[in-house]
Amino acid sequence: GVLTDSSSYSNSLTASNAPSTVADENGLSNGAYSLNGTNQYFSIANGITTPFTQSFLTNKLTLSAWVKLTAPTTGTKFIVYSGDASS
Repeated sequence: GVLTDSSSYSNSLTASNAPSTVADENGLSNGAYSLNGTNQYFSIANGITTPFTQSFLTNKLTLSAWVKLTAPTTGTKFIVYSGDASS
């Protein structure tokens, strides 16, 4: 999986607690990540950098994720969280 932002804004991701790379949906080796569901996550160290206003971030930002659960789960799970990752 690629964690580096290819734009000029340097919004690259940082992996926490060593998620493992796995083949993606097309069989590309190391094309995706597997997270343990407990303490592994990705973050943007200094927040999102953009030349636009805050309204751009709330009205025109698209995030996507492919999620495949390996077992049923209970409780609240976040795909996207805006805030302090330690809380």
